[in-house]
Amino acid sequence: MFAGIGITLIISSQLTGYLVDFIDSQKLMRVMTMIQIIGVILVTIVLLNHWNFWILAIGFIILIAPVTGVATLGFTIAMDESSSGRGSSSSLLGLVQFLFGGIASPLVGVKGEDNPIPYIIIIIATAVILIILQIYNMKVFKTNR
Repeated sequence: MFAGIGITLIISSQLTGYLVDFIDSQKLMRVMTMIQIIGVILVTIVLLNHWNFWILAIGFIILIAPVTGVATLGFTIAMDESSSGRGSSSSLLGLVQFLFGGIASPLVGVKGEDNPIPYIIIIIATAVILIILQIYNMKVFKTNR
C-alpha cells in the first residue's frame, strides 16, 4: 500500500505539472483541495463504520494523492504573489508545514493505536482549515475562476 500511495504521489505531481499549462493554477488548486476533502469524508466514513480495508486504502489514495499537487501549486502561487523576499517566503511556507505536521503527528496516537477518533479529528480539522484558506484566497485575491 505504501508503494501504491507513493506512485500516486508521483502521478499527481506530474499531472499537476502538465495541467497547469491548460488550467489556471488557482482553479487547479481548488480542484485538488476538493479531491482531498472528498478523501477526508471517505476515510472518516470508513473508519467510523469499520468497513473493508480496501475501501480505506482507496480513501487514503484519494486523500493523499493531491498532496504533491497542492504543495507545488501552493508554492507557485505564493511566489507569484510575493514581490520581494521570495527566499524568505519559501522558507516560511516550509517552516509552517513542518510546524503543523510536528504538532499534529503526536496527536494521532493520543488514545492509542486502535482508536481512530484522534486521526479523524485531525483530518477533519485540517480539511476545515483548508476550506477556510480557500475562501480567504478567493476573497483577498479575488480569484473567482
